[in-house]
Amino acid sequence: MSAIRPNRERYLLSLADELRSQSNRVRDLIGDAHWLSDGHHKEFLLIDLLRRHLPAGMIAARGFVVSASKPNAVSKEQDILILDAGDEAPVFNQGGLVITFPNIVRAAISVKTRLKNANVNDSIEGLCSLRNTCNGFVDPRSIWCGAYYFDVDPIVSRNPSTVFEYISRSMAANPISPAATPQNHPIPLGPDLHCSAHDFVFKLNHAYKSDDKTTVEARLCGYETKGLATAIFLGELLSHIAVARGSLDVEFGRVVESDSVKLIGDQSAAIQASHIPAPPAGAG
Repeated sequence: MSAIRPNRERYLLSLADELRSQSNRVRDLIGDAHWLSDGHHKEFLLIDLLRRHLPAGMIAARGFVVSASKPNAVSKEQDILILDAGDEAPVFNQGGLVITFPNIVRAAISVKTRLKNANVNDSIEGLCSLRNTCNGFVDPRSIWCGAYYFDVDPIVSRNPSTVFEYISRSMAANPISPAATPQNHPIPLGPDLHCSAHDFVFKLNHAYKSDDKTTVEARLCGYETKGLATAIFLGELLSHIAVARGSLDVEFGRVVESDSVKLIGDQSAAIQASHIPAPPAGAG
């Protein structure tokens, strides 16, 4: 009998296949009778996958972020919040809904059925509302924001580069407020990652200050992933959580690396300048 050898890439591919194979069950049974139930089912599927991979002490649930000092400061409802409850619990955690202060938020995820223009805008609007609510309480870069789409619009399938325009236009329409206190690096322009379940990932590499104090511009990079998009999404999220907890990296991110991932395009985030706060008076 021949030996069965490990096949890590096939395992990673199965993460997307698992979600896609289950995502249409509600719709297959009730059609378009209740889109909200269909949407909540998709959120549950992704939450279930995340919970199996998140480190101990993390909570994944639908919810809101509120200010501890400004009662009227409330984010839009987030499809999934990732909270680090190792030292502090959310203010409210019941029935699958959480309400929390910004300090324990590690990530927020928007979940949509299809990668298309309207859904990209809706995702960016909701995720940017969270970053604006948290502004002044935590470093804007400490919260990872991602949008996950179970399927892809035919327009995007034919021409994935159209997503660059969707994202850039939506970020311009939903600006993130300047940081309340001076930051070492420019604030994020928008969500860190947009990901279809199977084929495409669009990653925003945030602007940063180089060693000579010049600003390196933000860049939006698109990739065709040959089925590895969900694994890349998970790896990016877990790497961010590891850094937030004081680690340098997680091994999962290295496992995801593959020659199957190809660059679609690499574009400057042209709206960068309008989001970078002016340096404080006297700053060099």
